[in-house]
Amino acid sequence: MYRRDEVITTAENLFAQHGYHATSVRDIADALGIKAGSLYAHIATKEDLLWESLSQTVARYAEVINPIVRSERSVAERLGDAISALVEVSMERASATTVCRTEWRYLSEPRRGRFAAQWKILEDALWRLVRDGAAEGRFRSVDPYIAGKVILTSAVSKCAVVGSGDGRVIAEVGRKVADIFIHGLTDVGTAIEPSATHENSGR
Repeated sequence: MYRRDEVITTAENLFAQHGYHATSVRDIADALGIKAGSLYAHIATKEDLLWESLSQTVARYAEVINPIVRSERSVAERLGDAISALVEVSMERASATTVCRTEWRYLSEPRRGRFAAQWKILEDALWRLVRDGAAEGRFRSVDPYIAGKVILTSAVSKCAVVGSGDGRVIAEVGRKVADIFIHGLTDVGTAIEPSATHENSGR
C-alpha cells in the first residue's frame, strides 16, 4: 500500500507535466501501479490531491521565511535570505512549485480563497521588508506592495526551478537571485511612506 505522501508526490509530478485537468485519477493510479479504485482508499476526490500539494508547498515557503523575517538581522540581510530560501525551496520542489504557480486556479471555493489568503501572507512578509528598508533609507523608493508581488513571483518562477540536484548549486542560484533584487533596491532614493490603501488592506 502506498503512503499518502507518495500519492501526493506522484500527482504533483503529473499535474506539473500535463496540467491538473488533463490528469485523471486513472493516470495517477497507473503511475503508482495500482487500480484506480484502490486510489480512493487515499483520497475522496482528485482535487484533494491538488489541495494537499498546494497547502504543503505554501506551508514550506512560510516555514523557511518566517524565522528569517522575524530575526534581528538587518532588513537587507533578512530580505536577501528570504529570497534565497524561497528560490532554494522552489528548486528542491520543482514539480510542487510548478503546480503552485499554475494549477491553483482549478481549486473550487472555499479552497481557492484559502490558498489566495495563504499566498498573500507570503507577499505581505516580503513587501513589509521592502517598506521597512526604504523607511530606514537602505532601499530606494519603490512601491513595496508591487515589489513584494514581483519578488515572490520571481522566486517561484520557471527560471528559479530550472536545474536541481547539487545542494551547493541550488544555494548558489538562490543567493544570485537574492543579490539581483538587493542590488536593485539599494540604489537609495527618498524613503517611502506606505499608502493608506496598503495599510488599510493589510498589504
